[in-house]
Amino acid sequence: MVGSLEEAGLCVRYAVDATDALQAVRDPRCRALVVALPEHASCELIRAVYASNDDIPIVMVTDPHATITEAAGVMMVRRPLVAHELIGAVLEQVLREGSDAPPSHHYHLAESALAAAELACLCRRHAVALGENTAHLLPFRRRMADLQAQLGID
Repeated sequence: MVGSLEEAGLCVRYAVDATDALQAVRDPRCRALVVALPEHASCELIRAVYASNDDIPIVMVTDPHATITEAAGVMMVRRPLVAHELIGAVLEQVLREGSDAPPSHHYHLAESALAAAELACLCRRHAVALGENTAHLLPFRRRMADLQAQLGID
């Protein structure tokens, strides 16, 4: 999970427990909280976060059969995790912060951010691969061109 978020270009601070997570959200650079604790512990952490910082966007990773429902400001992502869904949820939550734009606008921005993150990842992989055999780069180049077109980059 951490690797997927970092691969997308997000700065991640990994917290091993609720106490560490509460310290992380006090950092003014913290833009969102991803909670992947057992259901009861997640709920307790979210309550504690809202008691101290009620405007931080939260993405909660839950089990497929969890009984918890979405709360205001909390977006749910169910396991098994798909990297682009988690990244999209985090980006959508961060983009939504302080904006009155409709959710569809945020979704479009999140999709663009995902495309940009994927393009950055492919560019890094492409740069590394240039030192190797370049015959296998054609699919990367095609996908990079598709993403550039989607983002309006010449």
